[in-house]
Amino acid sequence: MNQHPCRAELTRGDADSARRLAKDVEAAPKWPSGNFSCPMDDALGAELYFEQSKHATAELVDAQLSGCRGITAPGRSSRWLTDRFARDLASIAPAPWRVRLTG
Repeated sequence: MNQHPCRAELTRGDADSARRLAKDVEAAPKWPSGNFSCPMDDALGAELYFEQSKHATAELVDAQLSGCRGITAPGRSSRWLTDRFARDLASIAPAPWRVRLTG
């Protein structure tokens, strides 16, 4: 029901965008413990890779853009996806995703 083909697009941001997004993640409220039901989750999401240099290991951040709207990263506490994070992500997102990020 309401299934659409998966579509992936690659985009890159500059260092300023990366710094803003990283600050947004750090400032986002931590996800409370417990189970949640997330209606309206259509699996829209973004994977962000942060890298400080060509020789450093990239840090992965997974943003769920629908349903409960969370931010996860391996080995880190999950967080709520904030409006500020969504706006900053929209600045580098492909056009079809911008509307979903900014409302």
